[in-house]
Amino acid sequence: MAIPGLRYVSDYVDPASHDRLFAAVSTNSWLHDPGGRGFQIYGYSYHHTKGGIHRIDDLPDWAADVGKRLWQDGLMPYVPDQLVANEYPSGTGIFPHVDAPFFDDTIVSVSLGSSCVMVFTESDTGRIEEMLLEPRSALVIAGEARDKWKHSIPPRPQDTWLDQVIPRGTRVSLTFRKMLRTSGM
Repeated sequence: MAIPGLRYVSDYVDPASHDRLFAAVSTNSWLHDPGGRGFQIYGYSYHHTKGGIHRIDDLPDWAADVGKRLWQDGLMPYVPDQLVANEYPSGTGIFPHVDAPFFDDTIVSVSLGSSCVMVFTESDTGRIEEMLLEPRSALVIAGEARDKWKHSIPPRPQDTWLDQVIPRGTRVSLTFRKMLRTSGM
């Protein structure tokens, strides 16, 4: 796949760190959207349709450590100050979207738990590309991948990748971002 600004890093976190992160995020309460997906928001909260942005708290230590590492490893050009943890029980997904414009360019998602196939759709042409996101991986979305491609996860109990059927279990994505200072804060 050749989408400018998209970078996949397999095995970004080791197995022990994966388990610690999964346990840490699982100890907190999940809010739920109408589609059954759970979420937790840290750093800044926002509402897509109402446009409100407000600071809620610092990232918890376990998340701040990952954010600092993303910056140190060059996956992000800054230390992130916002995190959304999304919980995807088997069979759930997320609609095609581009992350809100009040975040800086680079967004990184760390996958925990189950694998899934993410679908990328080019806004101008409708071209579709797919990518298998494995547990412990990091996905960097920046530049053209961030601005001109929508990303989604189809709601289904299994994925097919390279002619192999991969059942889905619960997947958690830790999506790290930086708020733009011009977003009215």
